[in-house]
Order: sequence, then structure tokens, then C-alpha cells
Amino acid sequence: MIKVGVVGYGLSATAFHLPFLESNPKFQVLGVVKRDVTKEIPELSQNNITLHPTLDHLLTSHPTLDLVVITSPSELHYEQAKIVCFSFFFLLFFLLSFIYFAQFLCFF
Repeated sequence: MIKVGVVGYGLSATAFHLPFLESNPKFQVLGVVKRDVTKEIPELSQNNITLHPTLDHLLTSHPTLDLVVITSPSELHYEQAKIVCFSFFFLLFFLLSFIYFAQFLCFF
């Protein structure tokens, strides 16, 4: 089973990524990063998915993650991708987007 963390809880996460991940028995979503963690989300709680206020909190709370899916706004991708990659987790973007081409090249 692939243990997954999701960064961002907007349209792409709720309409595309989470439904796919939760319906596939090969994946287990352990946590979701969401800015406002004070509002409980019943769909996530029912599936034992925990909310985290930051990416760092997600990664330290779930050190056994196999994959991190980034669905946050594009301007946050580079910094979040650096944190994930340098923490030795696999990474998946919804839309690969960096502000500068040089940022993209840093990953190769």
C-alpha cells in the first residue's frame, strides 16, 4: 500500500486527487495540509485522514509517507517541492508550475 499525504484542500484535491486515491485500494491517504484545520471535515475524519496546518507538520507526523501530492496554488510549488524532495519523499504535482525556469532546473 502506498501511503500518501496531500498538500492543499482546494478544488483539485477534493474533485480529483482525493476521490481517486480513496477509491483505489493501493493508496492510503494519511494526512492533508489545510490552512484552516479548526474546521473538521467529516469525509476525511471518517477515513482516518488527519488535517495538518503546514507541510512540515505533515512530514514529521507521518515519516512513513511514500508519496506527497501537491495541489496547492502554483506560487507555492517550488518551496513545497524543495521541502518534500530534500526530506526524501516522492512527489507528485497536479500542474508542474514554477515561477522561474531556473527553479525548475534545480530539480535535475
